[in-house]
Amino acid sequence: MGKRKYLKLYRDCAFNNNCRNIQTTRITVSNYPIPRLVSYNKLMQFIKSISIGTLYNVQDTLCDGTEKVIGCYRNMRKLLVNLAKFYLNKCSGYSLLWFGEETNTFHVALGGDGAPFGKDDTSCSWLVSFLNIRSGVLSSNENFLIFGANCKEDALPVKRYIKILLSDICIAQLLRIKTFVF
Repeated sequence: MGKRKYLKLYRDCAFNNNCRNIQTTRITVSNYPIPRLVSYNKLMQFIKSISIGTLYNVQDTLCDGTEKVIGCYRNMRKLLVNLAKFYLNKCSGYSLLWFGEETNTFHVALGGDGAPFGKDDTSCSWLVSFLNIRSGVLSSNENFLIFGANCKEDALPVKRYIKILLSDICIAQLLRIKTFVF
């Protein structure tokens, strides 16, 4: 949700707007004010403090200068290592499913898709999903965006990113990381 929509929701959820007076009052239930949302500035400060790793610019690294593709991508190997550390952490609360005798082996799926979206009328994204999660396999919580750009699926920057992914998969197989590509 954008800044304007969040600010409107912030005002509408916790305050009564009196049309005749400019002054607003907090909504109360049984003389207790209801909790209000975090202010936009504090929320954005918290979101910006979260480390999501290094993001690479598609236009700077995958385009040859003639294309104007706006987007970002992440290094798949670094992301998988960070996610494995997260899922293996006992405090994360996830119960992992080990397939057969392959303990401490993660199974991941890669998938790419394009769809008409926004003012550019095209978009393409690549996701990585962990298949070792018992109840969350089909949820969106275990899908992580590794590439997103405003271009078609067959554009040159996407083809270059696929080459990067393929080299990462070959290295992962050398390191005995099992990867499934859909």
